[in-house]
Amino acid sequence: MKYIKTLDSGFLKSNLSLRVQEEINKLEKKGYVFIDLKLIAYSNNQTRAWIIYSD
Repeated sequence: MKYIKTLDSGFLKSNLSLRVQEEINKLEKKGYVFIDLKLIAYSNNQTRAWIIYSD
């Protein structure tokens, strides 16, 4: 089954790429398989990442 985890750059503009990598590592340690990553940048400097993974 496929799942999607959503991460936002947020108001504090934290390092989204680092957060995405940490989240992928957590999922893999739990036995999930990383499938794909989708990114979208909005005009207000917000970025959203979708991590697609499977069990």
